Formats: sequence, C-alpha cells, structure tokens
Amino acid sequence: MDSALRLSDKVVPMLVAELQRRSLDVTITARRVRRELWAVTPHVYAVNANPDLLSRSCGSA
Repeated sequence: MDSALRLSDKVVPMLVAELQRRSLDVTITARRVRRELWAVTPHVYAVNANPDLLSRSCGSA
C-alpha cells in the first residue's frame, strides 16, 4: 500500500483542482518555492514537514 504523502504528484494537484472548482473564474497554478514547499495561491501554501518539526523548532532538549 502506498501511504506516503507526496505533495508534488498527489496532494498539490488535488488541492489545485478543488480550489479551481470553487473559483470558476480564476486559474490556479501551484509553484514550487523550495523542495517540499508549494505556493498554491498568495495565501495558501502546502508543506511536507517532519512530524517532529514543532518540537525541534521550539528547542526542546
């Protein structure tokens, strides 16, 4: 079973399709900002982050 979260070929296209469906008069094109960070609209981003990101960014030792 393929359970990996793959933004580039699974999540981003589904997100773009749904946003496009809801905004019939606007064309939406996602762009890769860096590695696993995608800008979908000026206010919507998709990121594939490590589940432990919060604890690492808060400096817990």
